[in-house]
Amino acid sequence: MKTSIRPALNASTYEELCERIFEVHREVSFCAWNGMEPIVEPKAKPPGAAKRRGLIDAHFGPSAFDTIRARYKKNEVANDDVFDAFAALWTAERFASRQSRTLPETPSVDSAGLPMRIVY
Repeated sequence: MKTSIRPALNASTYEELCERIFEVHREVSFCAWNGMEPIVEPKAKPPGAAKRRGLIDAHFGPSAFDTIRARYKKNEVANDDVFDAFAALWTAERFASRQSRTLPETPSVDSAGLPMRIVY
């Protein structure tokens, strides 16, 4: 007989999760961060990397990227992964300060009542 180690979730647990868990899409975040202008250049190419790096430097400070980059070998964590992490962090800050927005603006909910949304 199989037993589950996952606790049963009730309505109040779902409400709490709705306030703490959200989905981020890195390119949606970069678009919003860039004044709702998509960055069409790939992040792995110099022009796209420079645009994303400019946003990171302006918001988190010019040494933020280099500080994180120095902690990990490039064969362990690629530059584009660091860019993505900063996009998620930028979005998390907006979420925490109640400045974030969602796609869609009025999200539907899944069968468990959790909103199906991308936060940016």
